[in-house]
Amino acid sequence: MKFLNENTDSETLARLAEDADLHVRANVAINENTGPKILAKLAEDEAWEVNYGVAVAKNESTNSKILAKLAKNKNWKVRIAVARNKNTEPKILAKLAKDERWEVHLAVAKNDNTDMETLAMLEKDSEWTVSEAAKRALGKRSEAK
Repeated sequence: MKFLNENTDSETLARLAEDADLHVRANVAINENTGPKILAKLAEDEAWEVNYGVAVAKNESTNSKILAKLAKNKNWKVRIAVARNKNTEPKILAKLAKDERWEVHLAVAKNDNTDMETLAMLEKDSEWTVSEAAKRALGKRSEAK
């Protein structure tokens, strides 16, 4: 598939972002060459799979403004992808730490951008995997000092 190619130009990606097939749009969203304007448009897509692709995009174009919008997505898988993204700001992670899904809490606990206060809160989470992940993260940060 051409849109998965790392050499796909921005004009082609922009055209493919308009494709009727959600799988094509989702693959455009995860392409590292997809720019911020296209990602912002794809973040508005009705298909959660496309939103998920934007949230997991590894490029620097997935900025905090886009991630903040996706953090409010009704699909928990999109919110997990936002919580895992290395560009997600601590204030967004703090909000996601209060999500209804423990899986989102776990992703927040594992994100290096999560602040100490949020990790301390997650350390008391009723889901043991979340509290253990938060404890490990706090321990790593204490060792790094």
